[in-house]
Amino acid sequence: MSKTLLFSPELIKIIESNNWTLYRINNFLSKMNINDFEKRGPVETCQVDGCYFFLPIPKEGKKLSDVIKKTYGHIPCIDTGEIIEGMNSNIIPLVALEFKKDYILLRQADRNILMPYQADDPYENNNLMGIFKNNFFIKTPERKSKFFD
Repeated sequence: MSKTLLFSPELIKIIESNNWTLYRINNFLSKMNINDFEKRGPVETCQVDGCYFFLPIPKEGKKLSDVIKKTYGHIPCIDTGEIIEGMNSNIIPLVALEFKKDYILLRQADRNILMPYQADDPYENNNLMGIFKNNFFIKTPERKSKFFD
């Protein structure tokens, strides 16, 4: 069984404060079915070797498929504060997070960015949590950035 990441409830709380959350997927290339996500529901914790897909949180009484239609053009992002090599931007649009033993893959549609962390020690992850706490946002059609212009 995979090991639960001690910092994951705080990470999920940060994401949920933006009205989005994480759903577990088998792997990044697996076929995703909204009905399966609705049956399983969002995760409460993340595990090493787990892959998690960003989806909006439906309002009470609404289906996930209804809210996805309304959030077209909304993209979870991290602002790194500095230009990322090969991207010409400081904004990383995210599709999924994949946790490995010593790093997180920040999954994008066309590339992955590695971010080191310590799975065993939540206190070693202050940089990771700081990045999410201070720099995670949902890009909306109204909220433009250099990357999306």
